[in-house]
Amino acid sequence: MNWFLRNLGIFIATIAVGLSFATVVLGRRQRRQDMYLRVHETLIDVQMQRGRRLLHRCAVDGALPPEESDEFAIVSRTLSVHNAVAIYVRRGIVPQRWVLAEWRNTLCDMRRGFTLFRAYREETYGWQVLVELDTLISSAEKATLKSGGAGVGPGGHKYQPRYLGAAAPIAGNPTTAHRLSERAD
Repeated sequence: MNWFLRNLGIFIATIAVGLSFATVVLGRRQRRQDMYLRVHETLIDVQMQRGRRLLHRCAVDGALPPEESDEFAIVSRTLSVHNAVAIYVRRGIVPQRWVLAEWRNTLCDMRRGFTLFRAYREETYGWQVLVELDTLISSAEKATLKSGGAGVGPGGHKYQPRYLGAAAPIAGNPTTAHRLSERAD
């Protein structure tokens, strides 16, 4: 009888530890999902969209707006927010595969403008900025190249990201030409 009670106690303690572990794992996953949702909501904000469009225009023009302008501030803020997302990814707060699944093409499209901004900051102030974002964009580029260089555009149609050249429809998706010309504007 004494043997039975001792083993029953060990069995109950093992179940309690297992339940505690499961609770911790499920809680961590829920926190990561909540953080990803907050990140996503921040990145789809109208100001972030405007900042990404300005960044693309800077890449096309080959020049940044004047540093004192509102446009420069918006570009800087947009890149800073994306860098914060990259820090969350590096620390494991938000899974990289979740971020790349949704934002891979956008990150790839940001490369040219990001490079222009970063070079300006290094030349003007002498320090390297947005290191984590550079790493995340590189991961997005590698994931895109690994998948054959094609991204997924509106309606699930494949397209070539701008950083690989002009946005162009992939063979077998003739309807994307119209959508892509609208998207590039």
